[in-house]
Amino acid sequence: MDGRLLSKLDQVHSFLWKDLDERSETYSCTVPGIQGRVAVKVFGRTTQRGSEEAQLLKDLEHPNLIRLLHVLSCNPLCLVFELCQGGSLHKLLHGASSTSSREFTVDHRLRAVAQAVSGVAYLHGKGIVHSAVRPDNIFLSHPVSRGPEGAVMPQVILGDLGLARFDDNEGAESTLSFGTLRYMAPEVLLRASYELPSDVFSCSVMMHEVLTGSIPFSDLNIPSHILVLKVCAGLRPDLDSLRACGAANPQVVSIIVSAWEEDLHSRTTSEELEQSLFELIDLRQQSSLEVGPALPGDR
Repeated sequence: MDGRLLSKLDQVHSFLWKDLDERSETYSCTVPGIQGRVAVKVFGRTTQRGSEEAQLLKDLEHPNLIRLLHVLSCNPLCLVFELCQGGSLHKLLHGASSTSSREFTVDHRLRAVAQAVSGVAYLHGKGIVHSAVRPDNIFLSHPVSRGPEGAVMPQVILGDLGLARFDDNEGAESTLSFGTLRYMAPEVLLRASYELPSDVFSCSVMMHEVLTGSIPFSDLNIPSHILVLKVCAGLRPDLDSLRACGAANPQVVSIIVSAWEEDLHSRTTSEELEQSLFELIDLRQQSSLEVGPALPGDR
């Protein structure tokens, strides 16, 4: 880390992650004037994305959206965010953790999805496309705790708005790498252009991953360009895999399918998706709904 930046920090505690898309690195630090540890995102030579992200975030406030606390006006540019102490949802699902995603009830997993979608819906209400909705950009406010029924999912926070933009900005970029294209809508893969419904598609794939605990298309040993062709031709994550995790409820399936429709104009909106998820959660709580085995096409 640059010495000029170090002079503006009380202490650097640990390296958190590196974002190749934005050429940035994020550290756990303490900063003068801010109580407790924070996440400091340090940009490389190009600071335009950092400035754009700060501009987008400065007037946004939602319980499921990352909070920008401060901008360190130095070279390199640094953004100071609240620190999500539970790490990323991706790490929880797939990391070498003592807590398996299967230890969470279906209701806990549905609520995590609903909270992330709530953050997306808030952005869409402001006319902002996130452009990178996936588990490694969704964070846990606190470490996992345990209650009478087992592991308890903390509050979920949507973060990393480095690729976010207003919906009317036609100059948006997309990063086509195998790690991200698993969540990309057909129109993005075909035209490399994000729109509001493109985020909804990503939410549906993320929902399938959170419920099943499986990385999308991880069972397919194919090159990335073949996966692109197959997704554009209608390939989606396997709905049958919802049975193994106890989430093969017809309402769950209907919500997912409505959000990953090929025609972006036929997809449910993020606001409708948010409403459907919370209504389902409320219904399950009120009636102790049993998750049935039926799926479309089953006899």
